[in-house]
Amino acid sequence: MNVIKIMVEEIRRRRSVQLIRRLSPLIPQMVKDCPQLIQIAPAENLRIQHQIRTLSDMIILVIGPEKSLVTAVLQIPGSKAAITSIEREKKALSLLQQDTRLTHWRRILPRLLFEGRNRGRPYWIFERLDGVNSLTEKHNKYRSLMELAAETVGALHQITAREVVVDDEFLDKWVFAPLGILRRSPLVYYRWRSRTLLDRLGRRLADALIGQQLTVSWIHGDYWEGNILFSPDGQQINGILDWDQAQSDGLPALDLVSLLSAAYRMKEGKELGEILVEIYKQGAWQTDEQVIWEQALRRFDGGTPGLRDSLMLFWLHHESGMLLKSERYLFNPIWALGNYKYVVDHLMV
Repeated sequence: MNVIKIMVEEIRRRRSVQLIRRLSPLIPQMVKDCPQLIQIAPAENLRIQHQIRTLSDMIILVIGPEKSLVTAVLQIPGSKAAITSIEREKKALSLLQQDTRLTHWRRILPRLLFEGRNRGRPYWIFERLDGVNSLTEKHNKYRSLMELAAETVGALHQITAREVVVDDEFLDKWVFAPLGILRRSPLVYYRWRSRTLLDRLGRRLADALIGQQLTVSWIHGDYWEGNILFSPDGQQINGILDWDQAQSDGLPALDLVSLLSAAYRMKEGKELGEILVEIYKQGAWQTDEQVIWEQALRRFDGGTPGLRDSLMLFWLHHESGMLLKSERYLFNPIWALGNYKYVVDHLMV
């Protein structure tokens, strides 16, 4: 297994080197009209410093003067899905940055500096926020970093919170729309009777939620350590990235499930589907995660779905979001088996 991982990493490294070599000559033309970058250095002095690996179809490159800490992020779409994704992110960021309730909180949002086209392809240049985004490299600070992450997104939830009564419109958005994306996708062919089982899940969630009074708010939608930039000392969060899954009327519990399940996955080395099934059957998180879960949801005085319903709503949102985010997941058997089939096999029989 280690040999395979080494081979995969080497292939990725070589592809990244080739990509940087191919795109480097284009950088001066792409940045010449971006005022914030031209103030730093002439366009011909700006270059690709490195590539950021991503789960989407977006090519993400850090650009700036050589040996300079002042940099920006260049995003180039690799598919129609990536273009749709960045347009959703732009809209969400614009609305958040205009929200006068988020005065201090807005400092951790990335700013769009410039958008243009090169050879017919759109591209975007974002401000680069400083920080590190690996919780698992700081085992001694795991609990405090997780609490900080939950508290930070919790402030967004609280500031923008409002009460709603679950009706058909709510169910269409948070249950039946993502179910429809799964039902129409190739994922259903990984499990016999998938569509019937998905329909059963939809009815179960609808019966559990209809008429409930719940708290909704702005949510990030893909809140995990890979999208969180911590200060090097772990004392604060400097940035939160990748807002294409954000919703102004989302369920705060979904951000928490995303954060806790991703961190648990990194600790245990398990697939997301296996973790969701494990927590669902236990009816609780492991000790550290359970404390954080209870502390976070205490803010809403019961206005959240129960843990099992939250897990299933998150699963629907996550699976359908990944299919929309990148075309690579449509026919990826490893991802489908660990994230789709495993959940269907163990929770929907």
